[in-house]
Amino acid sequence: MIPDPTMPSGCRWRPVALAGLLALAFTAPALACLPCDGYFDPGFANGGRRLLPLIAAHSDDGSYLDTTPLILHAAGGKILIAGSCEEDPSHHPDDFAEGCIVRLLPDGSTDYSFGPNTLGTVSLSQFDLYSTWVHAAALAANGDILLAVQRDLFHHQVVRLSANGRNMKGKSDDFTISPGTGGQQWNIAAMRVQPDGKILLAGSGLPGTYGPFFMAVVRMRADLSSLDADFGTDGRASVVFDVDADGALESADVESMVLQDDGRIVLAGGTGNEGAPSTAAALARLTPQGELDLSFGDGTGRVTGTFGEGFAKVEAMALDRQGRLLIGGTTAVNAANGWGSDMIVNRLLADGSQDPVFGYLYPGDTPGPVVVGGDFGGDYNDGLTSLLVQDDGNIIALGAGELASGAQHFEAVRLDGGNGTTDALFGVNGASHGDFGCASDADAAASGGIDAGGAVVVGYCHDATGFHYGIARLFVDHIFGAGFEP
Repeated sequence: MIPDPTMPSGCRWRPVALAGLLALAFTAPALACLPCDGYFDPGFANGGRRLLPLIAAHSDDGSYLDTTPLILHAAGGKILIAGSCEEDPSHHPDDFAEGCIVRLLPDGSTDYSFGPNTLGTVSLSQFDLYSTWVHAAALAANGDILLAVQRDLFHHQVVRLSANGRNMKGKSDDFTISPGTGGQQWNIAAMRVQPDGKILLAGSGLPGTYGPFFMAVVRMRADLSSLDADFGTDGRASVVFDVDADGALESADVESMVLQDDGRIVLAGGTGNEGAPSTAAALARLTPQGELDLSFGDGTGRVTGTFGEGFAKVEAMALDRQGRLLIGGTTAVNAANGWGSDMIVNRLLADGSQDPVFGYLYPGDTPGPVVVGGDFGGDYNDGLTSLLVQDDGNIIALGAGELASGAQHFEAVRLDGGNGTTDALFGVNGASHGDFGCASDADAAASGGIDAGGAVVVGYCHDATGFHYGIARLFVDHIFGAGFEP
């Protein structure tokens, strides 16, 4: 065992090989404690992190990323990251994106056996699919890669690639939420594959060319031949919200979807006045047949509210090992140096009711959301994008946080899986942060998962050359084998 004088109190010690010490020298200073949970794994990639060989698509003025990266766990501990890359100008004269994928080996190096040219990467233009944005991804039972792609405001498809990325095995016809609506648009946010191979896609729909958005789900047959007519109405289901019961519908969108063990579908996002940012968290549950499940929430099939802590929108949702619903978002906080934001996490029972244990931090406390964030000396600007669950029930919230220098790093905060208290054995005071390697230090986590080596964080960074996708792996205890999805 090698003692480390910089090790925060409470960290667990681990045996360290010489190679690990050499890698440690190149680890970001904020993550320089090798034996501790929440710190870079020096045996992964370049001292725990790397940029990916994908040129991320971004807005014309370079101010924002067009789509965030998605992570999947392939057979043999390999890691797939899908996103939207800058399209080759030789394929299209304008500035469009194209779906792209990279596969990594368990140690974070590029898997050069993947892709049609065995370069470790795939671009959908290699299969004559041009101008595509990837919004959701999943793996079929046989390892095939399923991508939900958008070609413009009105056209969406599901594409199936072989597990090795060398062949396109099929693609669906264009589809929308409702038939015959002409100018209707919608945004895909999540995709899940049922045990029978049928594909669920969730997103936010817009009726016609104007009106409040609604939550929507489409179910497609496993062979991509058509929507599943046994689900909802002609393969489509939707949920509308009238929170104040005044007869006027509020807009509602979907950011996440989970599939419960009994086949019920839970959607989560936000709701609020049309055209304005969401002001309350919103959840809904559908039966396996695509009907609103009135046994969920307060008898309406829906759960809405701020939970008393300014929970304005669900940005991420996950199921824990007991089938409870973890929901996370970002909330405004009045800090000593002005208004900022923090991560907010809550846990509901499977039926949508408040977990009476979570958030119960002291006698007489009221169960509910916990507000967390790593105070790294910045302006308290922390934002949540993803939730991970360890096999012991501990919860890792991923997102971004601001440093005293004004730089933005990806951020990870771990909560105890019991009542949600911050886990002091993770990082420093429960929080950890780092960068993917961009010179500008403008980094944010987008998604992640637990694999056999630790907590894998996928995100992006921005520098003078544009947006880049990056990956890192952090040490965590109590690993639950290999398996995760965005």
